Amino acid sequence: TTEPGALLLPLIDRFVVLALDDYSPDEMISIGNGMIKRCWPVGYRKPTAETCALLARASAGVPRDLRSLIFAARDLVLGGEEPEAADILLLCDIDPDGMTRTHIDVLRLLADSPKGTAGLATLSSMLRSPPEMLRRGERLLLERNLIALTGAGRVITPKGRTRLDAGTIRGVV
Repeated sequence: TTEPGALLLPLIDRFVVLALDDYSPDEMISIGNGMIKRCWPVGYRKPTAETCALLARASAGVPRDLRSLIFAARDLVLGGEEPEAADILLLCDIDPDGMTRTHIDVLRLLADSPKGTAGLATLSSMLRSPPEMLRRGERLLLERNLIALTGAGRVITPKGRTRLDAGTIRGVV
């Protein structure tokens, strides 16, 4: 079951619930610099400090997403390109604020009506995204105040409508 009330208290007591702090922007930059130090090919120009900071922001506080951006930068460099943030983000289909097509699609679907838990499963199948990816995306949308959780389910906020009206990923058609 996914209903907490349907679980027996002795079962719940056996699990440890951890509350972890989010990474700060400075910590994400440090993580990105460490990744570059470990994976960057010798003799190739490394991303600038500004590019590292932009990639850290675009990763929305998720180190595995930052790793994907760093690897994309490395691939561009190995292909003879310069590791510029705009090119890396375009390759990864992500905007500087960490918004992906899945985020935009969720906003688009929520623009019609609120969606509850069942709606999230429907969104998952419609977007061909695993539910875990939608949950991660939901966190970013909530943090940025683009959606809200209400008694009726997930709803798009006025700020979310403004972002949706801005169109798809910036720089990506």
